[in-house]
Amino acid sequence: MESNAMLMERWDTAEEKTEQLRRYQLCLDEFNELDFHDVYVAEIKQEYQQLAELVKVQSTSAPER
Repeated sequence: MESNAMLMERWDTAEEKTEQLRRYQLCLDEFNELDFHDVYVAEIKQEYQQLAELVKVQSTSAPER
């Protein structure tokens, strides 16, 4: 199976990162409603956690202008 690293892109603004977090959350919510869990979903959850941590770290540093 191909790596899902393509899901993790680079975003330049806080708005882009926030939008991507929202999209990941919607995706995870749908999978949970369907009770669908597999390796692909686990990778999405991992990427969501990584992005959430990145946004959290960057939000505590100097604000974007």
